[in-house]
Amino acid sequence: MVYVLNVEREPAGKPPGKLLARYALSELLKVPPDSLAFIYGSRGKPLLRDYPDVHFNVSHSGRLAVCAVSSAPVGIDVEAVPAPGRDFMKIAGRFFAGEELSYIKARSSQSERAAAFAEIWTKKEAYIKRDGRGLALPLGSFSVLGLPDVMFHNINVGENAACHICTDIISPPEIKRLILDGPADIITAIHEKHTTDTVL
Repeated sequence: MVYVLNVEREPAGKPPGKLLARYALSELLKVPPDSLAFIYGSRGKPLLRDYPDVHFNVSHSGRLAVCAVSSAPVGIDVEAVPAPGRDFMKIAGRFFAGEELSYIKARSSQSERAAAFAEIWTKKEAYIKRDGRGLALPLGSFSVLGLPDVMFHNINVGENAACHICTDIISPPEIKRLILDGPADIITAIHEKHTTDTVL
């Protein structure tokens, strides 16, 4: 399951992704948000202390927050598509493998190259977040084009952003969309109860 949150009015304090994770996990597990306890794994990835077989990951970019919840290790990333005039190829040259650079350069227009850059970037981030390695695995040391043993699923979050999850589950995830638009919203209520939570 992937939760997509559009933040119309972002609450002060914690990033919406963390709030969304607590909401999503409490809903799927059918337990009160207060009952969820979070710990860090050996690689620094947040885990559920009492549900070791439930995997989740979050990401946040601008007004978008996403949370993936799965029975298998999962990583997710959301990023804005580079705006016109931004030199994203310089970033790609620093962090992408040669095969990935060729994939971007093969696109015929600047807008298509920007979308391809966002596609590769979110796939790479989702891949290294899947098992918690993070930047301990240098982004340029691998290509996400044709990786064995993992699946990438595109999550539609709008034309100006890209989002992918990385998992070993073949079937696409179910998607639930939420809007945070006022102080009475349940995610805001969760935020108010957990402002001192040090893990999530």
